Amino acid sequence: MSTYIPLALHQTDLTGGVRVPFVPPKGGEKFPEPVFPQKPDLLTDAALPGDGERHWTPSQIWHTFHGWAIPYFKSRVLPGDLHPIVAYLFTEYKCNLDCHYCYSYDNRVKGISEEVAKAAIDWLHDGTCRALALMGGEVMLRPKLVHKIIYYARKKGFFTYIPTNGRLLTPDWIDRIGDAGVSTFNLAVDAVDEKPGLPKALNPIRKQFEHLVKKQYRYGYTVFFNINICRNNLDDVKQLTEIAHEYKISTDYHINEMPLIEQPHFQRLGTRTEVQVEELPAKEHVDLVDVRDVVERIELADLDPRVGFFERLARRALKSRLAVFHEPRGHRPQAVARLDRAPAQ
Repeated sequence: MSTYIPLALHQTDLTGGVRVPFVPPKGGEKFPEPVFPQKPDLLTDAALPGDGERHWTPSQIWHTFHGWAIPYFKSRVLPGDLHPIVAYLFTEYKCNLDCHYCYSYDNRVKGISEEVAKAAIDWLHDGTCRALALMGGEVMLRPKLVHKIIYYARKKGFFTYIPTNGRLLTPDWIDRIGDAGVSTFNLAVDAVDEKPGLPKALNPIRKQFEHLVKKQYRYGYTVFFNINICRNNLDDVKQLTEIAHEYKISTDYHINEMPLIEQPHFQRLGTRTEVQVEELPAKEHVDLVDVRDVVERIELADLDPRVGFFERLARRALKSRLAVFHEPRGHRPQAVARLDRAPAQ
C-alpha cells in the first residue's frame, strides 16, 4: 500500500518507487550455519524466577515494533505499489498428515531450495518487509532448513512465524528454533483427540505442547492455537479454547465449508506417498495414510461464496479508487490491496 507524498522527499533509491523484480538465482548462496546455543543459560528446565509470568524486555518490544509498526508507516509514505508488511515463504508443500479440508494434497511437489529461500529473504530485506511467515505443507518436515531460515532472518531484523501441526516439533527443535529467535508459533489443532478427517489433535502432541508453552517465557516467542471449525468438531473447538485460556495462549479460528472431497467433481485415489523427514541424528520416513492423488480438481472460486464479495468490492473500487483484487486461477482467491490516487484496475 502506498500514498503520495511531496516529491521533495523522493530523493533516494529507497524512495524511488521502483523495485527490481525477484529472479530466483542459479547456484546462489546458501544460509550460514546457525550457532547453537547462542544463549546456553536458556536451556535449563529450572522454574522461572519471580512470578512465572511473561515480562516483555525492551529488546523484544523493539523487535516487534521494528517488524510491524515501522514497515506499516513506511508503506503509507513511500511511493510505489510494492511495500509489503508481511511475506509468506512457502518452504514445503508436503505434509505428514491428511486433513479433509487442506489444499496440500500432493506429496510429490518439491519444497523451496536453500538458495532461493536466502535470495528471497535478501530481496525482501532490501524493501520494507520485516515480517516473515513460513508456510506449507508442514514446515517441520525440513527442520534444518527452518532453523537456518529463522536464524538468518532474525539476524536481519525479521519478525518470524512458524505454523506447524506439532507432530515433528521435538523439544530439541523447539530449543534450537527458539534460540535462533523465532517470534511466534502457530500450533494447528482441530480436535483434542484424533477423529476422521481431522488428524491435527492436541493429545498426540501433549509433550511437545507442554515444552513449547513452558519455553516461550524464556525465549520470548508467543504460542497460539490455530483452529479450524468444521461440522464434526464443534465440541472440540470449545475444549481447545478453554485449554488455550488455561495456558494463557491466544487462539484464532477458520470456518470451513463442505470439504473438497465431498464435492461431486473431486476425485481422490488411495495411493500412498512416502515423505522424508529431516532429523538431527538420522533420517526417518513418515508414511502418509491415504494421501490424495488428484486427477481433476475444481476451482475454489466456484465453491467459496466469499469470491462474490471480492468481485463486488473490486467493482466498487473502480469508483472509489480504493482496492484491486486479483484471483490467480488454480489457487485460492487472494486479495491485493492498493491505496493510490490511480484508478483501480
